[in-house]
Amino acid sequence: MKLSLVKLPALYGFMYAVFITGVMVAAALSLVVQHQFSLPACGDLLFTWTLQWWWLNLVGAALHVLSYAKSLTSKMGMVANTLGVCVYIAYALIPNYSPVILVVHLLALALLMRSTRRRLVSVEG
Repeated sequence: MKLSLVKLPALYGFMYAVFITGVMVAAALSLVVQHQFSLPACGDLLFTWTLQWWWLNLVGAALHVLSYAKSLTSKMGMVANTLGVCVYIAYALIPNYSPVILVVHLLALALLMRSTRRRLVSVEG
C-alpha cells in the first residue's frame, strides 16, 4: 500500500488511538493501585494529563484538514476527515469522554480507509 496524503491521517490516527488507549489504561491502573478508582477521578486525571500532549491533537487535525482538501471528490472521504478533525478537537477539550471519542475515532479511520480503497478493474485484452 502506497502512503499518500489521504492515508497519512489514518496511520497517525491509528498510532494515536493506540496511545490514548494506553493512557486510559494507565490512568485506570494508577487509580486502582491507590484504591481511589472512580470514573470522575479517572476523568480528572485525564484532564491533567492532557496538558502534556495537547499539541499532538493539532498535528492530527492538521493532517485531516490536508487530507480533506485532497479528497474533495469523495463524499465518504470528506465525512471521514470532518469526523477526524472533530475527534482531535474533542480529545483536547473533553478528555474525560475519551472512550466514546475513541470509538468515533476508530469509525472515522475505518471510513477514511474505505474511501481510499481502489476498485479493481478487469481489463479485457
